[in-house]
Amino acid sequence: MRIVAMENEAQTEIEEFSEEDFREIYKCLLTIGFAECVEEEADVEKKKLKLRRARLAMRFLVNLVQRSEKFGSSISHESIDLIESLLVVGEFDKEILILLTKTADFGGYLEFQKSTRYSKLLEKVVDSFYKANQKGDSIENDALAYFSIIFEKDYAILANCYAEMKAQNFAKLLGIFEFLIEENCVNSKIHENNLLFCLNLLELICMDNQSYIKSQEKKYPKSVEERKMATVETIKLLVEIVGEMCSNTQMTSKLNEKATTICCIFDILDTILQTEAIFFEYRQNHEFPSENPPKDEKIRKALLEEKRIEEAKKKQPDRPDQPKPARLKRVEESETLSAISQVFLEFWKNVKDEDYGTIGEIKLNCLKAIANLCELSMENKLASCKNGRMGLLSILQCTTRRPIWFFESYAIQKWAIFCVRQLTEDCLENKEVILNLDQPAQPIMDRQKLLSQFGLKSVLEDEKFKLKPIQE
Repeated sequence: MRIVAMENEAQTEIEEFSEEDFREIYKCLLTIGFAECVEEEADVEKKKLKLRRARLAMRFLVNLVQRSEKFGSSISHESIDLIESLLVVGEFDKEILILLTKTADFGGYLEFQKSTRYSKLLEKVVDSFYKANQKGDSIENDALAYFSIIFEKDYAILANCYAEMKAQNFAKLLGIFEFLIEENCVNSKIHENNLLFCLNLLELICMDNQSYIKSQEKKYPKSVEERKMATVETIKLLVEIVGEMCSNTQMTSKLNEKATTICCIFDILDTILQTEAIFFEYRQNHEFPSENPPKDEKIRKALLEEKRIEEAKKKQPDRPDQPKPARLKRVEESETLSAISQVFLEFWKNVKDEDYGTIGEIKLNCLKAIANLCELSMENKLASCKNGRMGLLSILQCTTRRPIWFFESYAIQKWAIFCVRQLTEDCLENKEVILNLDQPAQPIMDRQKLLSQFGLKSVLEDEKFKLKPIQE
């Protein structure tokens, strides 16, 4: 093994074998690795010896691949079952991920596509990544290196995985995809088709998702339910990806094309606003959370703070009530958007500790994406007030601070104000929306009481109101 790893002459020796021999070597070494580590052994020393043999076989295979490109590119799709089994065992994740990365670089992913187990193998790699991420293990970087090559070279990887994977597993894969884009840790470009698939999937969810679910509901009820449960996480990741794509020069033309993307983002934002209105009404009659109080101390404190604020409001009758979130007729009339709103509502009703701020995060990312998209083109600004959308009014609703149990970031108000500026800059249509807004029916405060607290009064002189000290 040392000779194969260190000696330059080893490459010549290796490549004298035929492709059929290479495939047998793959199969033999993978089998040795798997057999040695799964065979039961009561004796501790013998068990250690077996694991050592298995690890030697794996490292020998890795050295062969690293020394010879011809050997690396000869991997067979028939090896997938053994590789998948070794990932399940979990003893040789690092060696297997290095093997997958090197063979993918040589085009091995094309061979793997011949196997019906390819998506299952990817699921195991995804699981290895998240396990390593929780432990802070270096295997996380090996998994990222593999996916960076796959997302660059395999133009249909996301589309195929969406069709073949369970919805929750696909959301995890999409999470890795988003992480690579956000952290900019891909040495080479992600294939444009994979980025374009994210835009198409967002459009599918916003415009035709309910039709798809209805068509599959009778045949695959379990699969449909899983897809509904993963909808919130999938939307969250897609919106984040769109925001990151605004800085990708190869995708700006796609983002501006027919302004479809910004319309989808506004649809998601409107759906969240609709859900807030429904959930606000639900909260009037239900103690939240009704059954499972949150374990997280910060969340419990936030809920107690909400009660304290409500009690304080009762002691100040002159203080205006916070405006209630308003329902959106456009969302109620859309079958697909109403269905998404219902998914969001169920998510809020049954929220878990780690997910309290998820929908607030989606809302914030929608605002970021809208601001970035409006900066790209005038067409995106105009799309906000066409086809029944009142984008500017939706943005203005986001400037209002929601009750504390919505767990929204304070950055939402700042981004909403920035979006208003982006939408109205050099856009007469959106400026007219602002000019035509009615004055609020309820004043912000009792003006006379406020003046008296400062020792002032309002006096009419020469048909104009002037402020004077109360003593006069």
